Amino acid sequence: MAKHFFIVLMMVLGLTSSFYGQGRVDERGVYIPTAEEIEATKRMRDALRHPTFIALRLVSVPHDVHEEPSDQPSPYNFGDSIYFQLMISHTFFEPIVIWQPLNSYYDIRPELLRDGELVPYRKKAQENVEITENQPPSGSGAPRRFLPGREYDFVRINSQEWYAPLKRGHYQFNVRRRFVYDGEWIQSNSVSFEVQ
Repeated sequence: MAKHFFIVLMMVLGLTSSFYGQGRVDERGVYIPTAEEIEATKRMRDALRHPTFIALRLVSVPHDVHEEPSDQPSPYNFGDSIYFQLMISHTFFEPIVIWQPLNSYYDIRPELLRDGELVPYRKKAQENVEITENQPPSGSGAPRRFLPGREYDFVRINSQEWYAPLKRGHYQFNVRRRFVYDGEWIQSNSVSFEVQ
């Protein structure tokens, strides 16, 4: 855990160094952050623990070239690949830096309802969720920097990664996301769609 926090700290410091005085590199090539950089990183982590300033918007990824991203896409057929794009914007007073692990099971929780009933995750997805519930993120990832007042493509979600092929019915899909391991989850809007 300490190693992961140190890696995240260094990445955040690297991205925020243009806003604060820069630290120095010691004789072994180790970056020594300034007190201001350390304080900025702590402030960002505390803010991301309670991300009331972040908004998530979910849209469908068009399955027809004549279609626009939407929260009410045209009907899908059984067996179609169904993708969604999670968008992010924020109103924080400065740019924010978010660590995105490659393993999305750490920080994303889709919720799918079919005709009003909760659809369970695939067995493998459920196992991955259970594993990540009890341990902090590890492995590869990357920081991303987001300016206030702008909306960005954030995460693409493939329904087949989480769910078995969808049967005929009316569906509602939303996503919860957290931004630090021990942080609060925030929820996107719902996307309604039909499978025929």
